[in-house]
Amino acid sequence: MMGRPCLHKDQPEQQGEMWIPFAPVAKGRPRFANGHAFTPKKTRDAEAFIRDFVFYHHSIPEPIEGPLAVSIRFFFKAKKTNYHVSKPDLMMLGGAVVDALGPLKYTYLGERTLGGGLLYNNNAQIVSLLIDKFDHPKQGIWIRWKTMPYPFLAQHPLEKK
Repeated sequence: MMGRPCLHKDQPEQQGEMWIPFAPVAKGRPRFANGHAFTPKKTRDAEAFIRDFVFYHHSIPEPIEGPLAVSIRFFFKAKKTNYHVSKPDLMMLGGAVVDALGPLKYTYLGERTLGGGLLYNNNAQIVSLLIDKFDHPKQGIWIRWKTMPYPFLAQHPLEKK
């Protein structure tokens, strides 16, 4: 293939990164009351803080269309730098950030999308996700993203060239 591969809907390549100086919070398990599921208040507050911080401190003119690669690094307050091998769970940490940057959903009376997301319109757009966590003197969340080439022809690991 010659030249640069085209992106989804002829959109130019986009990439960015951001630092969120916020203690990482894992996504809480849904709670149930009166036959309805709802997100715990701690999770709602953490996702709202991330959403508001990104909205006011990082210029993302409109949600990105097409496939995305996202990398999220969590830094927990500690005197020395090392891997963070204790709780919270890595996937629950990532879930809170992914949901905060995606479309806002109301889940008390069933899942209903209230609007577009900050970084993307649909969590399904994330085709590559790297999440890791560390101990470090400066706590926070580091997020990087870039659009993926489209179309992408992946070779299955069981297929021979």
